[in-house]
Amino acid sequence: MQQIRVPVKYQDLDDGQWKFRIEERPILDPHLILQYLFDDANVKIPAEAVRKYWSHHARHGEKWAQTCDNYNRIPLGIFGDSARVTAQYGKVVQVVGIFMNLVLWRPASVRASRFCLFTIGEDELWSIHTLQAVYRRLTWSLNAAYMGKHPEVGPGGEVVPPKLRAKGGQQLTRDSFLFCCTEIRGDWSWHKKVWRFHRTFWTGVQICHHCRALSAGDWGDIYWNLNDDNNWQNSEFDLDEFCQERLPPHGI
Repeated sequence: MQQIRVPVKYQDLDDGQWKFRIEERPILDPHLILQYLFDDANVKIPAEAVRKYWSHHARHGEKWAQTCDNYNRIPLGIFGDSARVTAQYGKVVQVVGIFMNLVLWRPASVRASRFCLFTIGEDELWSIHTLQAVYRRLTWSLNAAYMGKHPEVGPGGEVVPPKLRAKGGQQLTRDSFLFCCTEIRGDWSWHKKVWRFHRTFWTGVQICHHCRALSAGDWGDIYWNLNDDNNWQNSEFDLDEFCQERLPPHGI
């Protein structure tokens, strides 16, 4: 278990104002989980299954698979969700959780294939800044898994703790496995937390983050118009359009 410093929202009892303070919270770095799974727990994923995964997606037009430099990269998934949890004395709190899984590893119990990386109460989130700090940390760790090596510096270029510093630059796993995050999964609310879609929400007029379908307006733009001549069904955003029309202008 590692620690991360994140801004946490709280109410100042002296003046009643909502403020933030920096706190240390537990987090699991994906690259260290992967090292444990493949070197200590002896998880096995057939190389042929990995190559088949990449070739299948490339054959069906997925650009992220077509541009992959190595079809031996083991695919990873990141997904998030919120849940209501009954805490002490019957208090109900909403908790955000971020998880990782190995896409091609399916043990008998699905629960055993999900690894909780980070959790925090919804009411502790300080605007976008709390999860942004977590995303930066996870990106740093997933980049290390992509390179297949232990990181030599921390997420912000800082010196890592002595125990990790000794491993810096070494192969992440005995068999020199390489990894790649190929899935970011979750419900609409979670994707809103990740991407912060600009003026787009599932209860709004701009209802879709993949295309220009609307919930109100001209009949050709309405999302429940499934006729062949609608304006959105065959006009999904490419990457540039997604960045331009759905990502926020600030704080990406």
